[in-house]
Amino acid sequence: MTKILAAFGLYWHVILDLILTHLYVIAFLFAGYPAIAAFLMAVDALFKATLMVFLSRHIVPLSANTRGKLSVLFRFSLVGTWLLATIQLPFFKISLLTFSPFILFKLISTIDTSMSMNFIFSLQKKFNISISQSAAAMNILVRSGTAIAPAIALMLIRDPKIVWMIFGLVLTIGIFSTLLLRNVFFTSKAPSSIKPKHLSFTTLIKNPLMRWGLNLQFLVNLGFSGVAFLLLAQLKLHSDVILNEITILYGTFFLVQVFVLVGGDKIILATKPVHITIMILTCAFAVFAAGMSSGVIRLLICGLIGLTYSLIISASQKIITARLQGDGFLEFTSWAQIIGRYTSFISTTALGIIMSHSHITSANLLALCGLIGLSSAIILGYSAPSRNIRKA
Repeated sequence: MTKILAAFGLYWHVILDLILTHLYVIAFLFAGYPAIAAFLMAVDALFKATLMVFLSRHIVPLSANTRGKLSVLFRFSLVGTWLLATIQLPFFKISLLTFSPFILFKLISTIDTSMSMNFIFSLQKKFNISISQSAAAMNILVRSGTAIAPAIALMLIRDPKIVWMIFGLVLTIGIFSTLLLRNVFFTSKAPSSIKPKHLSFTTLIKNPLMRWGLNLQFLVNLGFSGVAFLLLAQLKLHSDVILNEITILYGTFFLVQVFVLVGGDKIILATKPVHITIMILTCAFAVFAAGMSSGVIRLLICGLIGLTYSLIISASQKIITARLQGDGFLEFTSWAQIIGRYTSFISTTALGIIMSHSHITSANLLALCGLIGLSSAIILGYSAPSRNIRKA
């Protein structure tokens, strides 16, 4: 139980981020500013991913002890900034003052994310939590947070007094998680006299595993990032609330992440990069089949998509991230974020434009995504690093 609490304790503030984003989007929609609401939804992840690349240059030279202390400071600053951003709702007029707490929160959140990126390795040493388990905890918080964030945002808009209850709750969680993870945040290890150097993008891609990992981010997002959007586009007003394609996909994904969190690496049978390509190949066939099928068969196929995609993410953490501890990890993660986010944004936007200006159906586009996924699996399989990979 302590292991699970420690894993969640590292990422509790993610829920605050999700709630605040949905809160502002809904508030702007209610205030009659749909363009601003859409802009916030679209650029939120892109802003954070882009900023992380620039931040890595300044964070890499810092010692683990300094990063830990700053991270604790930033996390409690996030709670206060979240309160400031929330108590001014609902909006009666839009001004720079309206946006300032929101932007400040996003800035602090991004800095803290970059600052605490290496803490997954400390969790592994201090609590015997594998990298894939840490990633599973993060995925569970993000998915569950995304599910409950709109409901909490509506509650806050309807009854602003609830903000003080949430403020007290998250402050308690913050204090508890800091005490639980004190050996992660406040390391007693003496700082090394050798300061790590920031690695440029061209230096990163000289490492075969890093280069393949960045290609993986691009190709997987190119093929699969728009699948959820296409399944959402096929929902009908009379669709079953539970037994529909997108709920089955997300439900299966969530369930696999829970198993990984509890069971650890032994749940993930993959041990080499080429094993990830087999998962991608299976997922691609399932996406293609989803575009060609209907009824119960399609629901089962969507469950397979959720299963394989969840395993792809966990296997990537086990095989790639776990081997990259040390120089270049923060830079690699930052570039992986920006490549993945921008590819996802462009791919999903392109699918929406195609649907709006042509007679091509979402089912046809699903099949196309499956074909792109098949091509991606072939490319990644051909370029996969050799089975004997040294840690970077």
